[in-house]
Amino acid sequence: MRLLLVALFTALILIAVPGSASAKACGVPQAKAVYETPEVQIYTSKDRLLACRRGGALSPRQVGWDYTDGMGTYEDGTVIDVLGGRWVWVVQSTSAAESADHSEYWFTDIVTAKRVTVTIEDEDGPAYEAVGLAGAIIVAGKDGVLALRPDGDVDLLGGKPTAFGLAAAGNRVYWQDVKGVAQTATVPLPRPEASRTPPRARTIGRCKPRPGARLLLHDGRFIYTRAGGKTWLCVNGRTRVAPAEPAADPSRLEPASVTWPDPYTYWLDAAGAPHVADGVR
Repeated sequence: MRLLLVALFTALILIAVPGSASAKACGVPQAKAVYETPEVQIYTSKDRLLACRRGGALSPRQVGWDYTDGMGTYEDGTVIDVLGGRWVWVVQSTSAAESADHSEYWFTDIVTAKRVTVTIEDEDGPAYEAVGLAGAIIVAGKDGVLALRPDGDVDLLGGKPTAFGLAAAGNRVYWQDVKGVAQTATVPLPRPEASRTPPRARTIGRCKPRPGARLLLHDGRFIYTRAGGKTWLCVNGRTRVAPAEPAADPSRLEPASVTWPDPYTYWLDAAGAPHVADGVR
């Protein structure tokens, strides 16, 4: 179902940042990036948060702001995730001395240079929960559960007049209605793109990679690399084998990406009906 929600959500075509169309001209040394995956590198330049995609003839795309005037006004963009190698999810926070703080999500497709923005907090307080999928950002609140895509498509998944407890695994979304009854829906998503070979890992701050290591994720002070058949995590110069993470199970999950304080665990019965696990709130 396509909804017209001009007042709440906007789909914007980004203006490409001037630069070479060559992939070789895209990006910065790993140590200067703020976030990096095998497909995408994100960095700051002239108050802008930019993302470039490896292996494609694309100029860097703006995915947020990183600005301060030194007098109490700032715009801070923090990367939450890169999904499917092309969708960049950023929380953009704005603060000024004479106005209320404002936060919104920017969900940008760096291939098509389009994005959707969602206001999550303003002078009226928190507005929405959200989870990101490879191709859409899912929000839950007073308007129900919506799937918003950078190209402007908006799908109502359910949950009106209100919904909470949002969670997702794969393309399946879970939430609870106003009575606390678990609900679920699947979201059509684009076909996954082929994974890319991770780049050779370089020294980032105090983290020196092992010989032949490949970079899996650079997220601030957390550096994940792959070498010798193992995944390594370096934090502040200390490297250890990264703890194994269980694969997401669409029938039972405890998401870390829910923006509300409490995570929820859902499960599907034999008939496919969703339930909230007892004791998990």
